[in-house]
Parts: sequence; structure tokens; C-alpha cells
Amino acid sequence: VVTADSFLIRNPEFKNNSFKSPTNLERTCWRGVNLGGWLVLEKWMAPDLFALVPSADDERSLLAEGGSEARDAVAKFRETFITQEDLHWLRHEGGIDAVRLPVGFWCLDEFAASTPMMSTQRYVDAVFDWAEKYGLKVLLELHGLVGSQNGEHHSGDSGQLAWLQPANRERNLKVISACAQRWGSRESLLGFGLGNEVGEKE
Repeated sequence: VVTADSFLIRNPEFKNNSFKSPTNLERTCWRGVNLGGWLVLEKWMAPDLFALVPSADDERSLLAEGGSEARDAVAKFRETFITQEDLHWLRHEGGIDAVRLPVGFWCLDEFAASTPMMSTQRYVDAVFDWAEKYGLKVLLELHGLVGSQNGEHHSGDSGQLAWLQPANRERNLKVISACAQRWGSRESLLGFGLGNEVGEKE
């Protein structure tokens, strides 16, 4: 259930201790995998979900057009696609010590409200709990910004590139601040990516 994407985080400054990290003072390399396609849906990774609404290309259109059937299917998918057992396996069998967790602005209840998106807040909470239980670190990645930062399906809302419009930019800053307040002090937090494949109109 974990994507083939992987990452290594290296910081040579750790070796001479000239840089003090809030998460680890000695570590020079993290071996991680991406928990993609779970909290930000992607059609190629969850084809059965998108088969419910063949015209849907992204999470927003799937949920907006698919009604209760799509919402029920997404809820079931999220309960089973990544579980506590997966993180246990990654740490103790797979030799992994960090995970990248892509999320959208709808990762918090307050920002999912009044949109077609389904909040993923409790799943993010769970990943941090599991990571701390098994000794993993979490690289939280804001994969979908309000207004879409790249207009691609993997931002949750394809076809527009409007993240820098004043109202959207202000809301995105509030999302970042709220994420930092909720998860910024978690022991397992490795870092916070502020945007994935960010673009702007030419």
C-alpha cells in the first residue's frame, strides 16, 4: 500500500554539529517512503474510486459529483489503504525510519468545511501517534493548496492555478499556521513541506 517513491534526507552539517536540528542532533541520513495517494487522492493510484465517477480527474470533482456513494467509498478506502500495521512493518521489517505524508488544505476540519473535500485530520493525528509508537519520523507535505498550486490532479483540484490570488493566499497562510499549531510540536515531526510542485502563471 506504500508507493514506490522514496527519499533520503542528508545534512552534512549534522556531522560537525554546527547546525542544531530540533528533531535530531546527530542523524545524517533518513531513509523514507511516501504515503502517497491516501490523504490526497490520485486517479492512477486509486482507480476503483474514480471508476465511480469516470469524468472525475481529481479529488474535488470525485467528491462533488459522486455524492454519498463516492464519500462512503473514500471513507472506507482511507480506513484501509494505510494502517498502523503498515507503519509497524515499515519500521521493523522494511528498515524505514521516516515517512512523507502528503496532505491537502482539507487536512484540518475547519478548512474542509464548506468544501466538497473530506477532512483527513484524524488520519494525520493517527500517523503521528503511530510514528511515535514505532520510532518513525514524519515529513508533513502540503500537497494541495487552496486554489491549487499547480493546476494538476495531484493537488486535489485540477484545471486552475489560483493559489496566489489574494483570498486564496491568505487562506493558505491560515492553513499553514493551523497545521503548525496542531502538529508542529509533535515529537515525530521531521519537517513541513509548504507546497508540492508549486507553479505560477507565466
